[in-house]
Amino acid sequence: MNRPKAAAVRRPSAAGKSSGHPPPGDFIALGNKGQTSESKAPPNLMKPAAPGLTSERKREASSALASTSALTGLTKRPKLSSTPPLSALGRLAEAAVAEKRAISPSIKEPSVVPIEVAPASLLDDVEASEQDGNDDRIEGVLCGAVKQLKMNRAKPDPTLYLSLMFLAKMKPNIFATEGVIEALCSLLRRDASINFKAKGNSLVSVLACNLLMAAYEEDENWPEIFVKVYIEDSLGERIWVDSPHCKTFVDNIQTAFCTKMPPKNMGLQGDVGRITGDLSAGNSPHPSLTEEEDSQTELLIAEEKMSPEQEGQLMPRYEELSDGVEEYVLDMLRDQLNRRQPMDNVSRNLLRLLTATCGYKEVRLMAVQRLEMWLQNPKLTRPAQDLLMSVCMNCNTQGSEDMEVISNLIKIRLKPKVLLNHYMLSVRELLNRKRPKLAKM
Repeated sequence: MNRPKAAAVRRPSAAGKSSGHPPPGDFIALGNKGQTSESKAPPNLMKPAAPGLTSERKREASSALASTSALTGLTKRPKLSSTPPLSALGRLAEAAVAEKRAISPSIKEPSVVPIEVAPASLLDDVEASEQDGNDDRIEGVLCGAVKQLKMNRAKPDPTLYLSLMFLAKMKPNIFATEGVIEALCSLLRRDASINFKAKGNSLVSVLACNLLMAAYEEDENWPEIFVKVYIEDSLGERIWVDSPHCKTFVDNIQTAFCTKMPPKNMGLQGDVGRITGDLSAGNSPHPSLTEEEDSQTELLIAEEKMSPEQEGQLMPRYEELSDGVEEYVLDMLRDQLNRRQPMDNVSRNLLRLLTATCGYKEVRLMAVQRLEMWLQNPKLTRPAQDLLMSVCMNCNTQGSEDMEVISNLIKIRLKPKVLLNHYMLSVRELLNRKRPKLAKM
């Protein structure tokens, strides 16, 4: 009974939609139902897929991506090196090599095979090798001594370094070979095995500086590798760059930059009060100075005066390599300043290096564009003041770069009275440098 009624309900709608008579015989026409299912199929395609199909598609896509990444990894794998990750300074050195600068190749490890002997027999071995004319033996023994110092930086053998000092005093020429220079410069570089925050014992670095100074004291043309280790230590821990025992060696390296360094007691002179009036009690050019830093500053002022012997040792050392050294220094500084980091997160050591290299007009221009922000940063106030003074003392040309430096100096706006006093002192120093040239014009 139910089937005829259902058929009676369906047939009128089917008859209304069909355009012809039903086929004869027992054949049952299902065309209307097929047409309706086909017409409804496209809307179903527009609907989101079932969860099971979606998960299958996701798995297929993820497997395809995994296979693609695996192939990509296989193609890129040969480019990866097996060496451990480099530090920031190491990456700078690699960049310097990649750019093929005019300066010689980057700092290398000693190329001479070291010959290790007992510290007590070092002098006798060198003496015997010198009598036999075996220079290679002498070079190998000295490199072996340097290797022993490098392995025992924290507590070097007294007999070893005293013997090296005696040889540097009596036979300085034996240290002036390429292999020994490379070995000694490796002592001036940062040792990765030492904790980054701990400077460690500076005795080995100070010894290397004095050995190199003894070897090249009479030479007017110094190798560029000295500038490289100077830049590396200046941006790093400054173990030997700031050491008073290495002052003569460091001053001779700094002749490459042609920079007139501001005296360390410039901020302690009474000239500040004469410019803008008496300073109030407790104010000083370096307000963040502690008592310990004050005592250290007074000590450095006392050590700043060079003896006649030290003055005789100071002379231009990089006149023949001036272009290559300048290009190398500028590239290093640009890389440091153009890094993706907040401008107020610059290290104090970078500002100190800029102060020492203000003899280059490009350095003065790079520094003056950021000076106002650095001066107002409490963490950078003191080195920024020294940098400002260095910029003004070395701004002594009539070129477009120094004209732009002066234009940027005029735009600096400082509110604290202490900073304003130092700014006026620096500007007066700039006017004193420019006055003779303006008079000639």
